[in-house]
Amino acid sequence: MSVVVALLLGLTPPATAAAGPRFAVPSGSLGNFSVVVAAESVTLELDASGFDRDQMREFLQETQSRNPRLSDTIREDFEEHTNGMPGGGEDPSEWPDFDGQLSITDTGIALRVDSDQPLTNASFWANILAAAAGVLTGLVLRSICIGFAPEAAVMCVVIGNFFGGMTRGIIIQAIDGTLKDGKAWAETLAQSLLLAAGGAAWEGGVSRWSKEVLPGHIDRLGQALVRLGDRLSAGWATFKEGCAAAGEFLREVGRNLADAVSRVRVRSALRVMPAGDSITYGVGSSSGNGYRAMLWDRLREISSGLDFVGSNSSGSMMDDDHNGYPGREIDTIAGPASRDASTMRPNVVTLMAGTNDIQRDVDVANAPARLGRLIDQVLDGSPEVAIAVATLVPVVGDPPAQARRNAFNTEVRALVETYQDQGKKVMLAEMGPMTADMMFDRLHPNDSGYAFIAQEFAETTDAMISRGWVEEPQGGVTDPNVGGGDDGSCPTVGGGWVDRGKIATGGVARVSGAVRFADIDGNGLTDYLLLKDDGAVDAWTKITGGWDRKGQIAPGTGNPGSKVRFADIDGDHDDDYLVVHDNGAVDAWRNDGVYVNGPSGWYSLGRIAEGTGNPGSKVRFADIDGDLDDDYLVMHDNGSIDAWRNNEVDEVGGSGWKSLGQIAEGTGNPASKVRLADLDGDKDADYLVVHDNGAADFWRNDNVDDVGGSGWKSRGQIAKGTALGGGSKVQFADVDSDRDADYLVIGERGEVSLWQNNDVAEVGGSGWTEKGLHVRDLNVSGTVRFADLDGDKDAEYLVVGPGGVVDAWRNDNVDTVGGKGWYQLGRIAKGVSMSSSERVAFADFDGDGDDDYLVVTGAGVVRAWRNDGVVAKGGSAWKEVGTIAHGTPNPGEVQFADIDGDGDDDYLVVASDHSVTAWRNDGTNAPGGGGWTSKGLIAKPTASINEKTMFANLTCDRRADYVLRDPTQNNKLTGWTNLDGFANRWAAPKKVAWGVAVGYEAEIHLADLSGDGLDDYLIVDPRSGATEAWLNAGGNQADR
Repeated sequence: MSVVVALLLGLTPPATAAAGPRFAVPSGSLGNFSVVVAAESVTLELDASGFDRDQMREFLQETQSRNPRLSDTIREDFEEHTNGMPGGGEDPSEWPDFDGQLSITDTGIALRVDSDQPLTNASFWANILAAAAGVLTGLVLRSICIGFAPEAAVMCVVIGNFFGGMTRGIIIQAIDGTLKDGKAWAETLAQSLLLAAGGAAWEGGVSRWSKEVLPGHIDRLGQALVRLGDRLSAGWATFKEGCAAAGEFLREVGRNLADAVSRVRVRSALRVMPAGDSITYGVGSSSGNGYRAMLWDRLREISSGLDFVGSNSSGSMMDDDHNGYPGREIDTIAGPASRDASTMRPNVVTLMAGTNDIQRDVDVANAPARLGRLIDQVLDGSPEVAIAVATLVPVVGDPPAQARRNAFNTEVRALVETYQDQGKKVMLAEMGPMTADMMFDRLHPNDSGYAFIAQEFAETTDAMISRGWVEEPQGGVTDPNVGGGDDGSCPTVGGGWVDRGKIATGGVARVSGAVRFADIDGNGLTDYLLLKDDGAVDAWTKITGGWDRKGQIAPGTGNPGSKVRFADIDGDHDDDYLVVHDNGAVDAWRNDGVYVNGPSGWYSLGRIAEGTGNPGSKVRFADIDGDLDDDYLVMHDNGSIDAWRNNEVDEVGGSGWKSLGQIAEGTGNPASKVRLADLDGDKDADYLVVHDNGAADFWRNDNVDDVGGSGWKSRGQIAKGTALGGGSKVQFADVDSDRDADYLVIGERGEVSLWQNNDVAEVGGSGWTEKGLHVRDLNVSGTVRFADLDGDKDAEYLVVGPGGVVDAWRNDNVDTVGGKGWYQLGRIAKGVSMSSSERVAFADFDGDGDDDYLVVTGAGVVRAWRNDGVVAKGGSAWKEVGTIAHGTPNPGEVQFADIDGDGDDDYLVVASDHSVTAWRNDGTNAPGGGGWTSKGLIAKPTASINEKTMFANLTCDRRADYVLRDPTQNNKLTGWTNLDGFANRWAAPKKVAWGVAVGYEAEIHLADLSGDGLDDYLIVDPRSGATEAWLNAGGNQADR
């Protein structure tokens, strides 16, 4: 504490208990300034006492001799501090050059400035004297400090230089008229004193002295400057006025210092572990960083050092470490969180867990208790940790889940209070005020929501620091890349493979009943919809030459998919979204450009029908009167139909329905066989009966809305059925925009076969033209690939279709939760212009952790599109780079793998004899290619012609190993471990996988599903894209 006493007049402070170094109380003090003017010099003297005169001579000699000119030394001592002062201080580069002499006087110290500048050069001498005042003040304070605290010499130098620079800065700004905001100067002074004193001395008493004693000293120093200004003559007007203004300003600083010291605190080094699920990971944010980047910016302002830790990583921020795992529930978040708390020893954890438990309704009653066990494990693993526990963000469009969230949040608040009552360092981060407009989708925040979360976590962390909960980090390994797995270790070689079973069914598993046909974009071409159990809808719109994936166009309304219908209620050619309740009541959402605007394009019309007393399962919609809007029909079990005509229901609501009575008596066939579709192209719906073998009978609608049941005209059988079956598989829809409905058969995986209607109403069954497969299972059309698109180390599931289009499913812990861990991203690449000899590949050519999109010709020429955050931003985040490789004269198949383990993939040519020629990637991200260094032949094993060359990570050293796959032996794998990058040094071959008999010609992929650094064994059925997985637990190690 006495160090700070020595900074000014040396008065004895109140007795306080101090921690850290103990200092003697000095008797030194600062007195008045005086100015002596001679012919070619001006001397500024400072009266002072109580300092070590021998030590001062050493200071003066060092300062005098350090540089040829004294002004250069002053610049060095002060410029370190001026940038941090309010207003920027004085720019040292503008200081005038001068020389002079420092000396000890009978009453203190003096600085004589030698110059031939006339005394009338007011600005020159004002600058010189301001610097001189600062130098003398700083030297005396430094000497007094060291005299009574020799062990704190470095701190005393900092304090002396800061006060010297501060004195000069205030005088200069007073002269320039820029001096303002005494509060800002007080805050700067408080922070600088804290930094100079150090944490122990500050908390032990320096902070109290700075509030209770120091303000009075600063006030008296200000008075001394005022007196100096009063004594100067009018010829020194500039400096005279500057001293007077600076003195009054110092007094203002003194008045604000106590408040500033109350707010300043010791800055802690922060080692922060963000932990949780996909919200921690950053899903829904434009950068992929979620709240973490904004939290980093806030914490950097209040910490002396900042490090984010964890075994996972994602996003574009530099320090992207965390323990956020999409899709995980509380119990599976606990594993990496508790493990890394023990090994990485964070002193702060920001925890948000429970979203997936709540939205999936998984053991919700015990969720708070399970969260408590997670917190206990983290506290046990890192005893010095302080935990910010968040309540959950809203769940949008799912009232039951939102209710569970609200109840869970109430329990979490109580849980945190319990921990605090027990003296545990656990504090609440309240997310309750978040609103639906802060959400990106049902579960994940948007950028605005993430900003809110960052703010709450930052304020909670700041509060924990204020309470003294945050201790200095203790030991720990913070690099998640040590070893290969999430826990920093690598599975034991020879540990075998773990059968994970089927992890993908070929995209999204569904049955034919989930397929619906409707015209979403109003272009007359029927679109393909997948209606999910929760009422959500994915859509593909028909375009020339194929299908355009629109992704999810409706998130659902909280009603099951079985209640959803599609019909054109307003006659504008595009179909609207309807929910038919059990009593036949109907709620409607009008389609206002959904194909462009996505889910935001639905406009609620509210309740448009109250029901007719018949159950909702019997309600259908079709345009009976040919006026373009669909009418309300009740189809009874015997196939009879009652109808209500739509008279502008979209405008007037339920009053717009006009009863037409019974319009069909039935045909003796059950309602399940009846279809309503416009077979003759006259705009009104006809009546068809589809038999179990697919045969169809037809009754044409001839003004049924006017004449009733007599308006149906039988045309007999118009289809004999197909070998693909009948019944519910057969539907009718206009797929070619010629107004008449075509005959469709839906397969088990959602594929659709088409028979086109060419005037069937007139010519009968001969009017059908078989067109073959109209829709493949859109989720598995093309070929399956695996690549890490989001840089989190585990591979995503990709389907590459014609023209290089790519649909993707993000891997959200598929290794632990199986197939439900795939999150559908939709179409992430629209394809590029490609010749028949080109193919799409994925590799990390720029070494940023995520795989890029490559097009490779048969000659090995490579064009590249860099991945700039495709998972978070969509297809627009592909950045075209151009040609990065121009091919080689070596015949063979081009592959990409990281041979030297430097993070970027190298260019490999595999010859027919399985030998490999390599080019090292030395920076291929420049346009026009280049950056490849030839490494020649790197591998030439002995192998049979049937075997296939692959590269995979079989160990945790990040270098790709050489693998041969033998299709004739159930795809057995033989591996050579890479011992030295490109040096052609490989371990002896081992049988690393025995292979699996599957009964079909399988595609084998080696890709890392778990993110542990080892590639897993994946069997893909090319007919469907279905995938079975064996996780790599060290592989087999049998002799070849």
